[in-house]
Amino acid sequence: MKEIEVKILEIDPEEIVKKLKGLGAEKIESGLIHITAFDFPDDRLRNKGSYVRVRTFGHRTELVLKQPIERKDFKIMEEIETNVDDYDATVKLFHTLGMKVFARQEKYRASYRIGRTRFELDKYPDIPWMMEVEAPTKEDVKKGLELLGFNMGQANPKSSREIFESYGYTNSFFTFAEKGESPDYDSLFG
Repeated sequence: MKEIEVKILEIDPEEIVKKLKGLGAEKIESGLIHITAFDFPDDRLRNKGSYVRVRTFGHRTELVLKQPIERKDFKIMEEIETNVDDYDATVKLFHTLGMKVFARQEKYRASYRIGRTRFELDKYPDIPWMMEVEAPTKEDVKKGLELLGFNMGQANPKSSREIFESYGYTNSFFTFAEKGESPDYDSLFG
């Protein structure tokens, strides 16, 4: 599957949700996500902008390989994703293969959809809210931005790692508890 997206940084989540609801957006899900990302010891995946991750969201565990296709105005990735039954066994599998963990993170996410376009509102520890707008085509991404009053000049195609670095993170290991934050944002998204 091809993933086409941009990010809008430092959003007001309440304002965005109000706009999404006014547009009739469907809320898909919200909650805490745990992410563990892997690479080989020589960083051969990350050096190409690729990675493998295991992610839990609610009762679902996903295994994903992402590989870059383009990153100019849009971040376009080839994404191979499947659900797995056991997070711990999947993590152990990668360790057994000799891979290393290069990131362990948490984020709170609220997901909405209008047609074919997804709006993902994300909150990482110590980083302001951001939103991903993702759709099957570049035109759909642009239309999604415009629905919420944004334009491509405000859009950001950077990777999460580049965004973390811009906020002073020198590594990709962080959780809400480590930063003294409570990720209880459910009341924002009802």
